[in-house]
Amino acid sequence: MADLFNVDGPDAALNEVLTILKSAVPCLNLFPIVHGYRTMETLYSGNFPGYQACNTGYHDLSHAAGTFLAIARLIHGAILDSDRITEREILMASIAAAFHDAGYIQDVNDREGTGAKFRTGHEQRSIDFILQQAGKLELTLAEADSVGCLIRCTDMSASVANVPFLNARLEILGRMLAGADLLAQLSDQVYLEKLLFLYAEDLESKERRYCSQIDTLRKAFEFYEFSKRHLARTLPQQDRFLRLHFETRWNISDNLYREAISRHHTYLSTILNASEEFVLKLLRRRGTLKTLCPV
Repeated sequence: MADLFNVDGPDAALNEVLTILKSAVPCLNLFPIVHGYRTMETLYSGNFPGYQACNTGYHDLSHAAGTFLAIARLIHGAILDSDRITEREILMASIAAAFHDAGYIQDVNDREGTGAKFRTGHEQRSIDFILQQAGKLELTLAEADSVGCLIRCTDMSASVANVPFLNARLEILGRMLAGADLLAQLSDQVYLEKLLFLYAEDLESKERRYCSQIDTLRKAFEFYEFSKRHLARTLPQQDRFLRLHFETRWNISDNLYREAISRHHTYLSTILNASEEFVLKLLRRRGTLKTLCPV
Protein backbone atom coordinates (compact mmCIF):
# COMPACT_ATOMS: atom_id res chain seq x y z
CA MET A 1 0.00 0.00 0.00
CA ALA A 2 2.89 2.34 0.65
CA ASP A 3 3.58 2.35 -3.10
CA LEU A 4 0.15 3.72 -4.02
CA PHE A 5 1.06 7.31 -3.15
CA ASN A 6 3.80 9.23 -1.32
CA VAL A 7 2.92 8.24 2.23
CA ASP A 8 5.77 10.35 3.65
CA GLY A 9 4.33 13.68 2.58
CA PRO A 10 3.04 15.84 5.46
CA ASP A 11 -0.50 15.84 4.05
CA ALA A 12 -0.36 12.46 2.32
CA ALA A 13 -3.03 10.69 4.37
CA LEU A 14 -5.30 13.74 4.42
CA ASN A 15 -5.09 14.30 0.68
CA GLU A 16 -5.84 10.66 -0.05
CA VAL A 17 -8.83 10.70 2.31
CA LEU A 18 -10.20 13.83 0.63
CA THR A 19 -9.83 12.21 -2.79
CA ILE A 20 -11.60 9.06 -1.59
CA LEU A 21 -14.48 10.85 0.12
CA LYS A 22 -15.00 13.28 -2.76
CA SER A 23 -15.26 10.28 -5.06
CA ALA A 24 -17.74 8.58 -2.74
CA VAL A 25 -19.87 11.68 -2.10
CA PRO A 26 -19.14 14.41 -4.69
CA CYS A 27 -21.13 17.09 -2.85
CA LEU A 28 -19.49 16.37 0.53
CA ASN A 29 -18.38 19.42 2.54
CA LEU A 30 -14.73 18.60 3.19
CA PHE A 31 -13.93 21.58 5.43
CA PRO A 32 -14.89 20.03 8.81
CA ILE A 33 -12.99 16.85 7.93
CA VAL A 34 -9.87 18.87 7.08
CA HIS A 35 -10.34 20.87 10.28
CA GLY A 36 -10.65 17.70 12.33
CA TYR A 37 -7.46 16.28 10.82
CA ARG A 38 -5.55 19.51 11.46
CA THR A 39 -6.78 19.52 15.05
CA MET A 40 -5.53 15.94 15.44
CA GLU A 41 -2.09 16.99 14.15
CA THR A 42 -2.05 19.94 16.54
CA LEU A 43 -2.94 17.72 19.49
CA TYR A 44 -0.40 15.01 18.76
CA SER A 45 2.40 17.50 18.08
CA GLY A 46 1.95 19.22 21.46
CA ASN A 47 0.54 22.48 20.12
CA PHE A 48 -2.99 22.05 21.45
CA PRO A 49 -3.64 24.21 24.54
CA GLY A 50 -3.56 22.20 27.76
CA TYR A 51 -1.91 19.08 26.32
CA GLN A 52 1.59 17.70 25.86
CA ALA A 53 2.84 16.12 22.67
CA CYS A 54 2.10 12.44 22.15
CA ASN A 55 4.87 10.37 23.77
CA THR A 56 3.70 6.82 23.02
CA GLY A 57 5.63 5.23 20.19
CA TYR A 58 2.99 2.70 19.16
CA HIS A 59 -0.20 4.71 19.64
CA ASP A 60 1.17 7.73 17.81
CA LEU A 61 0.17 10.23 15.12
CA SER A 62 1.00 7.81 12.30
CA HIS A 63 -1.43 5.27 13.73
CA ALA A 64 -4.16 7.90 14.12
CA ALA A 65 -3.61 9.00 10.50
CA GLY A 66 -3.60 5.38 9.35
CA THR A 67 -6.91 4.74 11.06
CA PHE A 68 -8.31 7.95 9.55
CA LEU A 69 -7.33 6.66 6.11
CA ALA A 70 -8.56 3.11 6.72
CA ILE A 71 -12.06 4.18 7.73
CA ALA A 72 -12.33 6.43 4.65
CA ARG A 73 -11.50 3.41 2.51
CA LEU A 74 -14.09 1.29 4.31
CA ILE A 75 -16.73 4.03 3.95
CA HIS A 76 -15.95 4.31 0.24
CA GLY A 77 -16.34 0.57 -0.20
CA ALA A 78 -19.56 0.52 1.79
CA ILE A 79 -21.06 3.27 -0.37
CA LEU A 80 -19.98 1.40 -3.50
CA ASP A 81 -21.74 -1.61 -1.98
CA SER A 82 -24.94 0.50 -1.84
CA ASP A 83 -24.82 1.41 1.86
CA ARG A 84 -26.31 4.84 2.55
CA ILE A 85 -24.09 6.99 4.77
CA THR A 86 -24.90 10.64 5.35
CA GLU A 87 -22.51 13.58 5.25
CA ARG A 88 -22.72 14.07 9.02
CA GLU A 89 -22.12 10.38 9.64
CA ILE A 90 -18.98 10.53 7.50
CA LEU A 91 -17.78 13.48 9.60
CA MET A 92 -18.51 11.64 12.86
CA ALA A 93 -16.66 8.53 11.68
CA SER A 94 -13.68 10.62 10.54
CA ILE A 95 -13.46 12.47 13.86
CA ALA A 96 -13.78 9.20 15.80
CA ALA A 97 -10.93 7.69 13.76
CA ALA A 98 -8.69 10.73 14.23
CA PHE A 99 -9.16 10.91 18.00
CA HIS A 100 -9.85 7.31 19.04
CA ASP A 101 -6.51 7.14 20.88
CA ALA A 102 -6.38 10.76 22.08
CA GLY A 103 -6.78 9.37 25.60
CA TYR A 104 -3.12 8.39 25.59
CA ILE A 105 -2.09 12.06 25.51
CA GLN A 106 -1.23 13.67 28.84
CA ASP A 107 -2.40 17.07 29.91
CA VAL A 108 0.20 19.77 30.28
CA ASN A 109 0.45 19.45 34.08
CA ASP A 110 0.91 15.67 34.11
CA ARG A 111 4.66 15.10 34.29
CA GLU A 112 4.61 11.55 35.63
CA GLY A 113 5.63 8.88 33.13
CA THR A 114 4.06 8.79 29.66
CA GLY A 115 0.60 8.40 28.23
CA ALA A 116 1.08 4.63 28.19
CA LYS A 117 -0.15 4.58 31.78
CA PHE A 118 -3.62 5.35 30.41
CA ARG A 119 -3.88 2.17 28.33
CA THR A 120 -6.69 0.88 30.53
CA GLY A 121 -9.51 3.38 30.13
CA HIS A 122 -7.93 5.43 27.35
CA GLU A 123 -11.13 5.07 25.29
CA GLN A 124 -13.11 7.01 27.89
CA ARG A 125 -10.42 9.69 28.01
CA SER A 126 -10.68 9.96 24.21
CA ILE A 127 -14.45 10.31 24.47
CA ASP A 128 -14.10 12.98 27.17
CA PHE A 129 -11.82 14.97 24.85
CA ILE A 130 -14.40 14.82 22.06
CA LEU A 131 -17.18 15.97 24.38
CA GLN A 132 -15.06 18.88 25.60
CA GLN A 133 -14.06 19.93 22.09
CA ALA A 134 -17.35 19.18 20.29
CA GLY A 135 -17.99 22.74 19.11
CA LYS A 136 -14.43 23.26 17.89
CA LEU A 137 -14.69 20.01 15.91
CA GLU A 138 -17.91 21.17 14.20
CA LEU A 139 -20.02 18.62 16.12
CA THR A 140 -23.29 19.06 17.96
CA LEU A 141 -23.41 17.57 21.45
CA ALA A 142 -25.62 14.75 20.16
CA GLU A 143 -23.09 14.03 17.41
CA ALA A 144 -20.26 14.09 19.96
CA ASP A 145 -22.16 11.46 21.97
CA SER A 146 -22.41 9.33 18.84
CA VAL A 147 -18.69 9.77 18.16
CA GLY A 148 -18.16 8.45 21.68
CA CYS A 149 -20.18 5.37 20.81
CA LEU A 150 -17.99 4.80 17.76
CA ILE A 151 -14.83 5.09 19.86
CA ARG A 152 -16.16 2.53 22.35
CA CYS A 153 -16.06 -0.01 19.53
CA THR A 154 -12.25 0.14 19.48
CA ASP A 155 -12.17 -1.51 22.91
CA MET A 156 -11.56 -5.12 21.92
CA SER A 157 -12.54 -6.35 25.38
CA ALA A 158 -16.08 -4.97 24.99
CA SER A 159 -18.98 -6.06 22.79
CA VAL A 160 -20.19 -3.76 20.02
CA ALA A 161 -23.67 -5.17 20.63
CA ASN A 162 -23.73 -3.41 24.02
CA VAL A 163 -22.97 0.07 22.65
CA PRO A 164 -26.10 2.32 22.67
CA PHE A 165 -26.11 3.52 19.05
CA LEU A 166 -28.89 5.82 17.85
CA ASN A 167 -29.39 3.84 14.65
CA ALA A 168 -28.13 0.89 12.60
CA ARG A 169 -25.96 3.07 10.34
CA LEU A 170 -23.99 4.34 13.31
CA GLU A 171 -23.51 0.78 14.47
CA ILE A 172 -22.00 -0.23 11.14
CA LEU A 173 -19.73 2.84 11.33
CA GLY A 174 -18.68 1.75 14.82
CA ARG A 175 -17.85 -1.67 13.45
CA MET A 176 -15.91 0.01 10.63
CA LEU A 177 -13.89 1.99 13.16
CA ALA A 178 -13.08 -1.16 15.11
CA GLY A 179 -11.90 -2.71 11.85
CA ALA A 180 -9.99 0.40 10.73
CA ASP A 181 -8.14 0.56 14.06
CA LEU A 182 -6.99 -3.05 13.74
CA LEU A 183 -6.21 -2.91 10.03
CA ALA A 184 -4.17 0.28 10.40
CA GLN A 185 -2.04 -1.31 13.12
CA LEU A 186 -1.45 -4.68 11.53
CA SER A 187 -0.75 -3.37 8.02
CA ASP A 188 1.55 -0.51 9.03
CA GLN A 189 4.73 -0.62 6.96
CA VAL A 190 6.77 -0.74 10.18
CA TYR A 191 4.31 -2.74 12.29
CA LEU A 192 6.92 -5.26 13.42
CA GLU A 193 9.32 -2.53 14.50
CA LYS A 194 6.53 -0.72 16.33
CA LEU A 195 5.79 -3.85 18.36
CA LEU A 196 8.92 -3.00 20.33
CA PHE A 197 7.41 0.38 21.14
CA LEU A 198 4.32 -1.50 22.27
CA TYR A 199 6.54 -3.40 24.71
CA ALA A 200 7.87 -0.10 26.06
CA GLU A 201 4.28 1.09 26.55
CA ASP A 202 3.40 -2.20 28.22
CA LEU A 203 6.12 -1.73 30.83
CA GLU A 204 4.44 1.46 32.03
CA SER A 205 0.90 0.18 31.97
CA LYS A 206 -0.41 -2.08 34.70
CA GLU A 207 -1.43 -4.87 32.34
CA ARG A 208 2.06 -6.29 31.71
CA ARG A 209 1.16 -8.54 28.81
CA TYR A 210 4.77 -9.12 27.73
CA CYS A 211 7.89 -10.26 29.56
CA SER A 212 10.46 -9.09 26.97
CA GLN A 213 10.84 -7.43 23.59
CA ILE A 214 11.04 -10.78 21.87
CA ASP A 215 7.94 -11.93 23.75
CA THR A 216 6.05 -9.04 22.16
CA LEU A 217 7.00 -10.40 18.74
CA ARG A 218 6.09 -13.98 19.64
CA LYS A 219 2.71 -12.98 21.01
CA ALA A 220 2.03 -11.07 17.79
CA PHE A 221 1.20 -14.49 16.34
CA GLU A 222 -1.54 -14.98 18.94
CA PHE A 223 -2.83 -11.48 18.28
CA TYR A 224 -2.83 -12.13 14.56
CA GLU A 225 -5.17 -15.10 15.00
CA PHE A 226 -7.30 -13.22 17.51
CA SER A 227 -7.55 -10.25 15.14
CA LYS A 228 -8.76 -12.43 12.27
CA ARG A 229 -11.56 -13.78 14.46
CA HIS A 230 -12.37 -10.33 15.82
CA LEU A 231 -12.60 -8.79 12.35
CA ALA A 232 -14.73 -11.65 11.05
CA ARG A 233 -17.09 -11.23 13.98
CA THR A 234 -17.15 -7.43 14.12
CA LEU A 235 -17.11 -6.48 10.42
CA PRO A 236 -17.59 -9.49 8.15
CA GLN A 237 -18.07 -7.13 5.18
CA GLN A 238 -14.61 -5.57 5.52
CA ASP A 239 -12.99 -7.68 2.81
CA ARG A 240 -15.78 -6.87 0.33
CA PHE A 241 -15.71 -3.17 1.17
CA LEU A 242 -11.94 -2.94 0.75
CA ARG A 243 -11.88 -4.92 -2.47
CA LEU A 244 -14.48 -2.55 -3.91
CA HIS A 245 -12.45 0.45 -2.78
CA PHE A 246 -9.11 -0.71 -4.20
CA GLU A 247 -10.74 -1.84 -7.45
CA THR A 248 -12.40 1.54 -7.96
CA ARG A 249 -9.60 3.78 -6.69
CA TRP A 250 -6.55 1.91 -8.00
CA ASN A 251 -7.86 -0.79 -10.37
CA ILE A 252 -6.44 -3.45 -8.02
CA SER A 253 -8.70 -6.43 -7.47
CA ASP A 254 -7.55 -7.32 -3.97
CA ASN A 255 -7.67 -6.26 -0.34
CA LEU A 256 -4.21 -4.76 0.11
CA TYR A 257 -4.59 -4.63 3.89
CA ARG A 258 -4.88 -8.39 4.00
CA GLU A 259 -1.81 -8.74 1.76
CA ALA A 260 0.27 -6.42 3.95
CA ILE A 261 -0.75 -8.23 7.13
CA SER A 262 0.06 -11.60 5.57
CA ARG A 263 3.54 -10.38 4.59
CA HIS A 264 4.25 -9.21 8.15
CA HIS A 265 3.09 -12.57 9.50
CA THR A 266 5.33 -14.48 7.08
CA TYR A 267 8.40 -12.31 7.77
CA LEU A 268 7.90 -12.55 11.53
CA SER A 269 7.69 -16.34 11.39
CA THR A 270 10.98 -16.36 9.49
CA ILE A 271 13.03 -14.04 11.70
CA LEU A 272 11.89 -15.52 15.01
CA ASN A 273 13.99 -18.59 14.26
CA ALA A 274 17.07 -16.42 14.76
CA SER A 275 18.65 -15.30 18.05
CA GLU A 276 17.07 -12.37 19.88
CA GLU A 277 19.99 -10.06 19.08
CA PHE A 278 19.84 -10.94 15.40
CA VAL A 279 16.04 -10.55 15.31
CA LEU A 280 16.36 -6.95 16.44
CA LYS A 281 18.95 -6.31 13.73
CA LEU A 282 16.41 -7.50 11.17
CA LEU A 283 13.87 -4.90 12.26
CA ARG A 284 15.40 -1.70 10.96
CA ARG A 285 12.97 -0.47 8.34
CA ARG A 286 12.86 3.30 7.91
CA GLY A 287 15.07 3.84 10.96
CA THR A 288 12.09 3.30 13.26
CA LEU A 289 14.07 1.83 16.15
CA LYS A 290 16.65 4.63 16.34
CA THR A 291 14.37 6.43 18.76
CA LEU A 292 13.68 3.36 20.90
CA CYS A 293 15.41 3.43 24.26
CA PRO A 294 16.91 0.14 25.49
CA VAL A 295 14.62 -1.70 27.94
